[in-house]
Amino acid sequence: MAIAFSSNFALFLERFHSFFWLVVGHNLLALSLGYGMGLVLKLPVADRRAVTLEVGIQNSGLGLVILFTFFPEAGGMMLITAFWGVWHLVSGLTLSQIWARIPYE
Repeated sequence: MAIAFSSNFALFLERFHSFFWLVVGHNLLALSLGYGMGLVLKLPVADRRAVTLEVGIQNSGLGLVILFTFFPEAGGMMLITAFWGVWHLVSGLTLSQIWARIPYE
């Protein structure tokens, strides 16, 4: 992620407003889908939380490896994927900290 940011930081700042809400919205949709499916399937709280994180946090590291390998000239895609990875760290850690303070039902 650091390589993608460092070599394309000006482009990142120029396009940040274009993709920020797409990344956040995609992550929120995925987390909601995971939690909702856990509710529909009547999973225990611990399993519901695990499914939420598994569905909501995608593998941005794999995305960067694919981009660096097959699309090395695609700086814009690398920036979005790198930001996507950073955002998943933020959202996943935030959600886990919230859940750590809420006891199981």
